[in-house]
Amino acid sequence: MKKFKNILKDLLIDICEYGITVTYLEFPNTSLGLETHQKALIKNCHTGFKKAQLFIVQELLENQNLIKRLNEELKISRSNRDKERINELKNELNKTEFEIKIYKKIADSIAWQLFYAQSYVARKLNTGEENESYLSDSNIQHVIKVVNKLHANHPESFALITDITSFISIGDILFKNAAQLLLIELKEGETNIKIKNLITDAAKSGITIDEFFDEINKTQNRNFSKQAQRMVNQGIRMKKLSQIINKGVSVDNFQAYHLLSRKYL
Repeated sequence: MKKFKNILKDLLIDICEYGITVTYLEFPNTSLGLETHQKALIKNCHTGFKKAQLFIVQELLENQNLIKRLNEELKISRSNRDKERINELKNELNKTEFEIKIYKKIADSIAWQLFYAQSYVARKLNTGEENESYLSDSNIQHVIKVVNKLHANHPESFALITDITSFISIGDILFKNAAQLLLIELKEGETNIKIKNLITDAAKSGITIDEFFDEINKTQNRNFSKQAQRMVNQGIRMKKLSQIINKGVSVDNFQAYHLLSRKYL
């Protein structure tokens, strides 16, 4: 437990103190009120977030894999009626699950800083269910690859993996840059990539959704059309939600009824 507490202390330093400490070292004995200093502060804060996120992802993966192994051993112990070992395994499971919850709560603190602790934003990002996603059950490597690409293209920004939080249940990535906060939903697979490319091309041409689906229905099968419909609707929801988060208002249904390209993918 002492080791775990020290780990948490280091994580909280990365999340809550790293940015301001490094910025003061870069600009000693000067005010951080200047625009250049504020930009440096934000970038350094995001650097601390990136360090913490990488560690949390690694710890969640290890703990979740441990839970799987413990559950498998628990089944064997129950079949052998080994009560002493059963109790040991249950205690180890409780401890591991507790650590996972703590890591997710720490990731929550990053999210709250990204949207400046605005409770209405938190409510918009939650569907009412606690986020209990297992990273090992999703293609976390793909998400990490996209996150790294976003960070490389926008060094001052930060892309939060939503599955490491306990309450964000919409989107795969919460992306914060200087201008706005965006939700990004990732899609894999040959069909999804093909649909995404068609949506991007259609958005550039300025056609409406009706025109887009008329063309899809003529050239593709029913399953492809249904998946395209889901992805378009999801894109509209993400766009409207991002507008609500950043502006407090959103486009109306008529305006939303046009294809919207994904700027950062």
